[in-house]
Amino acid sequence: MSIHYLRGCAITLLCLLFAFTVSAAPIHDAARKGDVAAVRKLLADDPSQLEAIDDYTTPLVVAARAGRLAVVKLLVARGADTSAEGHGYTALNAAAWDGSLAVVKYLREHAGADYYARGAFGDGLLGNATKSGSVPLLDYLLKAGIDFTTCKDGIQSVLHAAACGGSLPMVKLLLSKGADPKEIAALEVAAKSGSLPIVQLWLDKGA
Repeated sequence: MSIHYLRGCAITLLCLLFAFTVSAAPIHDAARKGDVAAVRKLLADDPSQLEAIDDYTTPLVVAARAGRLAVVKLLVARGADTSAEGHGYTALNAAAWDGSLAVVKYLREHAGADYYARGAFGDGLLGNATKSGSVPLLDYLLKAGIDFTTCKDGIQSVLHAAACGGSLPMVKLLLSKGADPKEIAALEVAAKSGSLPIVQLWLDKGA
């Protein structure tokens, strides 16, 4: 993996973190903070705020990214568009990036969100869940039936993303679900990052 690729990933991450944590519009700020009463009042005063755009994102995406389930429920109940993107992320993908199992479950099971949708950066739901470091979330999505063997996170496989993040529990989970232990690219990135437990696991699997 080149230094230019890693630098690009770091810049993208910093931009996303900044975008999702700095918001000037009152409803976006209230959604990020989880202030249900404020969001409800702002919508009562001006229903058009439901899909208001501030810093290229909607209140629903902001609430999902912050893991604010109560606000997410309120916005969805008022008719918020779950397919709308903010900074290349739908609400479902933003919640996965945050590692919020509760928000992901609600959007998938009760709001009809498309868990195969991809954002402008090519990021998929499983890839974002893997990057979040939440093993329970990844396990939930795998049990929900998402086919990770054909799911790519940008140009990476999900296993590659887990190895890149140095998450031994995630790598173990994916291998237990049928991920290919002979995926050399994932093994190489684990070795280069110094994740010796992951490398040893791979060797034990016969890589």
